[in-house]
Amino acid sequence: MVGCEAYRVPTGTGWEGAARGGTDQPYPGAEGPEWVAWARESAGETPHAVGQLRANACGLVDMGGNVAEWVHDRYTNERPGGSDPLGDPTASDRVSRGGAWVSDPTETRVPARKRRTPTQSTSATGYRMARTAD
Repeated sequence: MVGCEAYRVPTGTGWEGAARGGTDQPYPGAEGPEWVAWARESAGETPHAVGQLRANACGLVDMGGNVAEWVHDRYTNERPGGSDPLGDPTASDRVSRGGAWVSDPTETRVPARKRRTPTQSTSATGYRMARTAD
């Protein structure tokens, strides 16, 4: 549940705000993926321990690449509008953000989103917890 006061999976908009860290850079904390994202060309065909690359302006690491992160949103072909869009509530597929160690570097850009089946489980997909601010 998005409005809960406990830990939860962030919405896509919340994830994007955290990844941007108050900047307009195309990658989380950088102009290019080489300093902030483990992707297909840099990862050596394996995920890496957290925190080996540069953090963004908020001090968050691995927002791009390494492991794609599930978000609360349901997938739609069009990017939904609004202040915190969650997508079509009848859609069954979900969204992951950030790209992964198996991804093309362009998939680690902040605005990139990927369609995922909710039952899909891979070593390239995980999640990051969020908490509603008091």
